[in-house]
Amino acid sequence: MSEDQESFVMKHVFDNFLMLESNEKTSFCGETKKHFGAPWRIRISRERSMFKVFLECLRFCGKKTWRINSEIKWKIPKKDGKLFEKTENYVLENDSLPGCCSLRFLYENAKEEYMIDGKFEIEVQVLIIGTIGIMSSWWLKIRKVLYGEIEALNDDTVEEILNLAGMFESKTARTNCLKFLIKTSDRSLKMKFEIALKHKLNKLSSMCISDMSTVTELRSVFPEDPKMYEPELWAELYKRLLDLTR
Repeated sequence: MSEDQESFVMKHVFDNFLMLESNEKTSFCGETKKHFGAPWRIRISRERSMFKVFLECLRFCGKKTWRINSEIKWKIPKKDGKLFEKTENYVLENDSLPGCCSLRFLYENAKEEYMIDGKFEIEVQVLIIGTIGIMSSWWLKIRKVLYGEIEALNDDTVEEILNLAGMFESKTARTNCLKFLIKTSDRSLKMKFEIALKHKLNKLSSMCISDMSTVTELRSVFPEDPKMYEPELWAELYKRLLDLTR
């Protein structure tokens, strides 16, 4: 995979397939999950004699243009033990309401070949090849951080990269941001502490507390409302306060 690509997998087992039998125009949706900064879901529907399977990108369809170039690989277990596989290229964009790609079968054929114990199982592998209008410049930055280019981080970008790391569920980018904040960042301990709390970087918050060398510095991170901090965090703060006042 090249550095400007990202992939994820969507899976779902529809245990209500038989409900399509009595209704010639209905649909069922799988669980919505967030990938690549956007919500996605799998949906199945019957429209009279046709059975359709959709992968939908539920990104907001507003005025701003966005486009996702993708390679989609469909996998559906068959009743005879074999596996249906099909790979296609799709362009998902905001004027498709919502952006989606689909498979089509005759309903009777789908029921005969793919319904197993009244259930329909599907896996969709998604390879993102390129995007337009989805934070492209920031995406390039996070890709660099994802692939270990720590030099792409600085005090001006680290918080935004952390936001995107959470959005894209990138543990590697998050870890690299943590390393930068601990070893390289010139931000004050108070600022690092605030970032640590916002992004739940417990290792960073503990480091900040242990590095605070005066009572005044330590008290500067005490909140007006004590309920804002968890008991475990208060325990760390008071332990450090006792150390400084001995």
